[in-house]
Amino acid sequence: MNFARSLVLLATLAATSAGASPLFNGNAVVPGKEASGMKVLYEFNIGAINPQYQYGNSISYTVNNLASIAAGYTRIGYYVEVSSGPQKGQFVYVSMDSFDSNAARLALPHNVNNQVARQNLVANANIYSNNTTITQGTGLGQVGLEMWSSNYAQGTTGYVPGGSGGLFDFNDSGFSTAAGHGSFQIHNTGAGQTLFAWNDFGSQNANQRSEFGIGNASALGYVHNDWTFSDLGQTGIVQIVVGTPADVPEPVSLSLLGLGLAGLGVARRRKARAG
Repeated sequence: MNFARSLVLLATLAATSAGASPLFNGNAVVPGKEASGMKVLYEFNIGAINPQYQYGNSISYTVNNLASIAAGYTRIGYYVEVSSGPQKGQFVYVSMDSFDSNAARLALPHNVNNQVARQNLVANANIYSNNTTITQGTGLGQVGLEMWSSNYAQGTTGYVPGGSGGLFDFNDSGFSTAAGHGSFQIHNTGAGQTLFAWNDFGSQNANQRSEFGIGNASALGYVHNDWTFSDLGQTGIVQIVVGTPADVPEPVSLSLLGLGLAGLGVARRRKARAG
């Protein structure tokens, strides 16, 4: 097992012992440096049917660690994995410099409980995925957020560069903190790619299939890149993580490494005595 995979495994074990979900849903493909110093803030499941999150229908989290998150985190990350449908098993992880010091505002947009409307570029983003259409990279500056609770339109705005005025993609308009369709998306705007999108989580249309996927929806034959009106019904898991990563192992890693070296020394002494 290489060092990066060891770090992720140790982080997973530490999270599990604390009663929280493992970082990155236990995915050891994400580099260990992304796990070091990070903690799950929120986790929620995406079902096959729109959950109608608005007004009195609050968001259902499987993990909510807001009370234990310390201020001063420097990085924010989003891990998204598809659990059913044509993209089953695909994941994407994107981390970036912190863009909001209030961890409560990092929750899913809600017109009552989390009134945020974001369309902005973020700094120093790292992207990892097993979706072959997604461009991976580190230190990227052309990564954009589109997160709000309201309806929205195809026209472009001046907040992020590029985008089509005739398609739902990474530069849409008409959004607010009101109740509506809802948008939870991150895009690599420099590459013209949707990293992940979950739309229609706030609509009151009963039995509407989920608009959720990884990469551009056009790769599966849909008109709009950001999964709006796709109604594919895929399910998945989302983790929002925060922290201050370090380039050195966490104390638990160093302790285990020390125990391993001590054990090796004992074995050598026994072998020498036996000789």
